[in-house]
Amino acid sequence: MIIIRIVAASTFANILTSSLVSSVISGGLFYWLTARKERNQFLRSKLEELFMAYQAYCKSITTRIYMPFMQAMAGKIDYNQALDLQISTSHGTPRDHETCEMIIRLYFNEFLPNWDELLKRLDDLNSVRDDFKRCYQEGEDTRRFIRPFQAAMGELNKHEEILRKSIINKAKKLTPAKRI
Repeated sequence: MIIIRIVAASTFANILTSSLVSSVISGGLFYWLTARKERNQFLRSKLEELFMAYQAYCKSITTRIYMPFMQAMAGKIDYNQALDLQISTSHGTPRDHETCEMIIRLYFNEFLPNWDELLKRLDDLNSVRDDFKRCYQEGEDTRRFIRPFQAAMGELNKHEEILRKSIINKAKKLTPAKRI
């Protein structure tokens, strides 16, 4: 009788222990999977916000810097008209540059090298524009700035595309595969 009681108690203890261990493991696994899914959804939403701000920022560079000053360099408008166009297109625009900078620095450090390279290319573009301004104010021929400005804009566009693709690829990695 005692042996049967010991075996029954031992079996009961094993079942109880297995149940408890199984519950803890499944609970922990469920928590981990849920937390991971929520984290991926959060990062995905930040990538979407970054993508939209980045698209708007790149568009504003083209409309506020490239278009007006290319027209001025070509002699179609004067420098002051280009400035007026730049100012008129910047009123009421969101702070897309700051949004991009914030999201990249807070959540996606892997984009920092591409972001910094893009800003360097924007500095190059602004440098050509500043040289154009100086020559324009001195009454010199400004058509010679068209090619360097276009080249700087081409480099900027190339780096815009690199960062855009990086953002898209990261978002694709966070998107679960579709099940059929």
